[in-house]
Amino acid sequence: MSLKSSKRKVTLATVLLGIYRLLSFDVGSSSDGLKNRLQRALNLAVALMGGENGSILTLDPTTSKLFISASTGIKPGAVRATNSKGIPIDDSSIAGWVVKNKESLRLPCRGDSQFKDMMRQGGTTSAIAVLIKSKGSPCWGVLCVKTKSGKRFTEKHLAQAIEVAGIMADAIHRQRGQALFNNLCLAMSHVSTHEDLIQGLATLLPSILQITPEMALWLQPPNQPGKLERI
Repeated sequence: MSLKSSKRKVTLATVLLGIYRLLSFDVGSSSDGLKNRLQRALNLAVALMGGENGSILTLDPTTSKLFISASTGIKPGAVRATNSKGIPIDDSSIAGWVVKNKESLRLPCRGDSQFKDMMRQGGTTSAIAVLIKSKGSPCWGVLCVKTKSGKRFTEKHLAQAIEVAGIMADAIHRQRGQALFNNLCLAMSHVSTHEDLIQGLATLLPSILQITPEMALWLQPPNQPGKLERI
C-alpha cells in the first residue's frame, strides 16, 4: 500500500469518526441543536467527497414533501424559494425520485436520460443523492452532494455518502424519539378527563404512528435508563 493511499484512508476514517461524534446524542452542548450539528456534518461530508454544494432535505410527514434543513454552496434565496413550496415526492426532482423509488443515485450514469434536463438546468456535472435512512428507521430525507466544475463522482463517493447518511439517520431518529417523549409528557400532564386524553392522543397520533422498536428505546427520561418518570 502506498503512503498516499494510506493517508487517504486515514482521512476518510477521521472524517467519518468526526461526523459520528458530532451527531452523537451525548456529544456537545445541549444548546447546540440538531440542525446546527447536521449543518456541520454536511460541510464535512461535502469536503470529504470533493463536492461543490450539498444539502440535507428532511421529509415532512404532514405534507409528504421535502424541505432543505441544511445546505452549503447554495444561495440563501434558492433555499428560501425551495422551502416556500417544498419538493414533492415524485419524478420531478432528483431528491423526490430517490424517496419515491427508495433508491440511491449517482449521476451521470447509464440510463439517466430522465435526469439530464434537471442537471443541465442546475449546471450540475455530477450528483449523488442517497436516502437518510438506517436499519430499523424510517426514511428521514435525502443527502445530496453535487459538482459543477467537471468532476464526476465514483462508486466510492456513493458508498461514502451512504455511510454518512446512515449516521445522520441515527441522529435524527434519536432526536425525534426524545422529542416525541417530551410531547407525550406535556400532553399527559394536562389530562384530567377522558376527553382531554382522547384529544391529546389525537394530536400526537401522526408522530405515534412513526414509532419503531428502536425509537421506543429512547422514550425515557434523560439520565434515567430503563426507568420512566411518573407523569
